[in-house]
Amino acid sequence: QRQILMLLSSAATRRSRVDAQTWKEQGLGDLQTQLLGQKLERLGTPLTVFQAATLTAHLSVDHGEIWGKLQNKILQFMPRATSGDILRLAYHMSVNGIEGAGTWSFLEDYIVEHVFDGLNFEDRVQVFMLMVTRGNDGPVRGNLEKVIRSLEMSRSYIDTLTNNSLIGLCYAILCDLRYAPYNFSLFLRKALHQVIPCLTLSQ
Repeated sequence: QRQILMLLSSAATRRSRVDAQTWKEQGLGDLQTQLLGQKLERLGTPLTVFQAATLTAHLSVDHGEIWGKLQNKILQFMPRATSGDILRLAYHMSVNGIEGAGTWSFLEDYIVEHVFDGLNFEDRVQVFMLMVTRGNDGPVRGNLEKVIRSLEMSRSYIDTLTNNSLIGLCYAILCDLRYAPYNFSLFLRKALHQVIPCLTLSQ
């Protein structure tokens, strides 16, 4: 387990030192080969499974066989993982566009069905932004619709959001108004009148 995590961590460090094209040409193929040879099935705790999956997503590895092995472990250890482990993995899969041989769809379903209701409002907003980041060409329904309805029912919690979350939420919705909850004007008004005037120019 330690060897697998060290391999992934080393690759992540290496990637940060080279440009994307060089990484793709020189590093990705080697990493995939080594990961398959390291027998990912040996991962045996929720922490190591989710660390390995998160680092793999961070490295933009979307190799079907690798994710097939990781997915089996994720399914096995999901009930014992923390919400932080699950959301961290979701974040890296979302921002890197990783499907993970169907892992993203399962992860999204699990978050909405088993994790979402126990999150504070700040984390619910983060889940919403992750789902919007993934994109949705069709009508808003299913998991995304449930998350949007939750934002509508949480009017009293708007003041608990950090400035970054509030600005990020407004930006995500303004990019595609299909995602706007009916009370979006409340979020936007707070951003325009209370948050933006207090920001520095760089912010």
